[in-house]
Order: sequence, then structure tokens, then C-alpha cells
Amino acid sequence: LQVLCALRFYATGSLQIVVGDSTAALSQPTISKIIRQVSLGLAKRINEYIKYPTNQHVLNESRVKFYEMAKFPNVTGVIDCTHIFIQKPNKHEYAYFDRSSNHSINVQAVCDNKGKFIDVVAKCLGSTHDARILRESKLGKKFIGRTLNGDSGYPCFLWLLTPFLNPTTVSQVIIEQVFVKWKRRFLLLHGEIRMTPERTCTLIAACAELHNLAIQLNDGDMDKNPIENDENDNKDIVAENNFQFRDDFALRHF
Repeated sequence: LQVLCALRFYATGSLQIVVGDSTAALSQPTISKIIRQVSLGLAKRINEYIKYPTNQHVLNESRVKFYEMAKFPNVTGVIDCTHIFIQKPNKHEYAYFDRSSNHSINVQAVCDNKGKFIDVVAKCLGSTHDARILRESKLGKKFIGRTLNGDSGYPCFLWLLTPFLNPTTVSQVIIEQVFVKWKRRFLLLHGEIRMTPERTCTLIAACAELHNLAIQLNDGDMDKNPIENDENDNKDIVAENNFQFRDDFALRHF
């Protein structure tokens, strides 16, 4: 019953709906406590369901599939950020204020060719730039030996290639569609989450884990009505290093 209550909340984003559906006549404080416990339990196991693949067969399959989809060689994942809106926090309100004038958590994610998350960072304030999130994340602090594709909001690295002129590439559309499907499946993420930033980050992690589990179980989209395109408003930033590698890469493959 506890898991069902939490899933219902993730799917609707409404405590009132969960309370009304409860056959055990649970109170709102009780259901709120249940959601917190289930979310914490899921978040603790996130590394079991969201992890960058190390198996060469899996990586090679991703390279082939990304090339078939986007004609971009050697890519094993696509990176981008999306904002999850929150209510006005009691502390450090200005730090959560994003470019769209909303309070939010800026979530960094990497997806594979199947639309599964293989890396998620769900703890950064809405005002944090995408490039900074990457730079301070575990992914950005070490050379991973694999190639990611990102938009022009990111610096160009040997392992992260960004577009020359067009900020919206086929591969970027892939992860934007993943964000849309994720928020469609869990409507909690589509609206304003009326909880503390800390609890919100736990909910985001839980929903990311469940997204992967749904794909693993071949659970298709229940609602085919699209919500608005999830585009993160990045501005081009200057990255002096590694452009030569990108130029050489383009000459070899394009």
C-alpha cells in the first residue's frame, strides 16, 4: 500500500488525489510520511539503476545506435539539463531563481540510445549554469574515455563534443524527448513541487530510477498527449581548449 501511494503521488503530483484514492482512509500527514520513506528508499538504490555502462558490448551497441539515429560517430550518451520547478524556498531564494524567473532545481542527466538515464545529478540550484554542474560533477572531474554529445551550453572537451553553429542537433532532440516522456510519466515533475528543495531532490532521484525501471520492463507511455518541449535555455559559452580536437573529428567523420 505504501509503494502504491508513492507511485500515485509521482504520477499525479497531488497529495489530495492520493488521500482521496486511499482505501485505508489514511490522513494527508501519514501519506506525506509514506511518500518520504519510499522516496528515500528508492534514492538510496539509485546507483543500482542509474550507472554509466562499462561493458564494451553495451557501449559499442550505443555507438552504433546513436550513429544510426544522428549520424554522429562514437557517441555513447547525450547530456543536457532540465529544470524542475519548486515552491519559493525559505532560505537562499535568489539562488533557486532560474532564467525563466521560476524557482527550480537544475537537473543534469545523460541518456543512452534507449532513453535510459545513465547519469543523473539532482541537487543543483536553479541559477546554476549547466557547464558548472558538469564541471563540479563526478562525470566532469574525470576523463571517462567515452564520447558524449552536448549542446552549446557546454564547453568542448575531448570527451564532450558540442555543435559548431546549430545548437539543436538530432542527438540533442533525443534527450529533450526523454525529458518530456519522463515528465509525462511522472506529472509531479511537470508542475511546481511544493516541498523543500532537499525533499524535492529525493523525489527527482526516485522518479529517475523508476523511469529506468519502466523502460527495463517495457512499460510504454500511458499518455500520448505531448506536453511542451523541454528546452533548457543555454547560451553559448566560450571554450578555448579542445576545439581543435572537435574540428579534426568533424573532418574525419563528416
